[in-house]
This record gives sequence, C-alpha cells and structure tokens, in this order.
Amino acid sequence: MADNLPIITTPVFGIFEQVKPNINGLFYTLDRPEELPNVRKYQVYVS
Repeated sequence: MADNLPIITTPVFGIFEQVKPNINGLFYTLDRPEELPNVRKYQVYVS
C-alpha cells in the first residue's frame, strides 16, 4: 500500500487479518477466474 494501490488476492488463511475488502484490497477466488477482470476494473475506478 505504499503506492496507494489496492492488493488483489485470493481469500486464503491469514489474509483476512491484513486485507479489508474494498478498503485496502480486493478479493477474487481461484475457482472463478472470470472475477479477476471485474476486480481489475474496480481497481482502476477507485485509484
């Protein structure tokens, strides 16, 4: 977050303590790769 960019990650163990959805990061699931382009669009919108 040093560059004020959100973290894009999968919701795995331990990440929920560090990344807050739509605050400092965005989640997508590995079994639904079609979510990733939507997450990237959101990142561009909020940046």
